Amino acid sequence: MGLSSAGIGSGLDVTTIVSQLMAAEQQPLTTLSTKQTAYQAQLTAYGTVSSGLSTFRDALKTLSNTKLQAVTATPGDATVLTATGGTGAVPGDYSIEVTQLAQAQKLVGTGQANSNAILGTAR
Repeated sequence: MGLSSAGIGSGLDVTTIVSQLMAAEQQPLTTLSTKQTAYQAQLTAYGTVSSGLSTFRDALKTLSNTKLQAVTATPGDATVLTATGGTGAVPGDYSIEVTQLAQAQKLVGTGQANSNAILGTAR
């Protein structure tokens, strides 16, 4: 028995044909690998954006708690009470209790003889 090899005597380049067939079979795997790499890059980018948005959201929460909110004071009856919210005011509902009403007062003077005289010395 002698040695034989595929393609000997037929004139076919078996090595090239086999290489081309292997490359053709490999192509779907290469395409999938390329897609996988692209998807992983997108996933990483989404993760980075998500992390950045989370950090931004936390910073906004801190600011919105009290630092940027103006404090206003609104009395129930503005004809008897006025109120303002200062920089150190803490938000909340507050009650004011009036324990004594103001009394009317009237001052009477005897007049002043001279507009240059010290008050209370005119006679």
